[in-house]
Amino acid sequence: SGDDAVVRDVHAEGAAAAGIAVSRGAGNFLLERVSVADSRADGIHITGGAHDGRVVDAVTSGTGDDGVAVVSYRKDGVPCERIRIESPRVEGTTWGRGISVVGGNDITYTDIDVRDTDAAGVYLGSEGGDATDLGIVTILLGVPVTAVELLITFWVISRLHRHRSVVDPAPGPDERPAA
Repeated sequence: SGDDAVVRDVHAEGAAAAGIAVSRGAGNFLLERVSVADSRADGIHITGGAHDGRVVDAVTSGTGDDGVAVVSYRKDGVPCERIRIESPRVEGTTWGRGISVVGGNDITYTDIDVRDTDAAGVYLGSEGGDATDLGIVTILLGVPVTAVELLITFWVISRLHRHRSVVDPAPGPDERPAA
């Protein structure tokens, strides 16, 4: 199991999938001063019901998808919970978002620094299909987000698309949350 795992000062470059993946219910984990460059998928991908973990001072660059992502799938039976990501730095993506939370509970990002992403700098959502609903998410910017586009999506996309076969990430004016 990945319980109580500590990974420090590790660099992953050119991974064929995610640079660093935390999954299968791993708990009480710590990723500290890790970096990922030029992966073909997410730089750091946390999924599979992972819980009670921390990611501290991570750096990703040139990732093929999201820089740092927490994703909960219904098939896992439980969402990712109580994950804290402190001072992540995302230095560009070739496809994807800077940081994201797609389903989960009690997910916190602090002091983020996101630059040059292909899609949203910060993305929060629940995309329907296999993803779970979004629970409590806290994002404390701390430092400026300098992505080309900063889009913070607070509406729950799965609720907008329960009866549609295609997910459209742009809700109509009547579907947007009240300010």
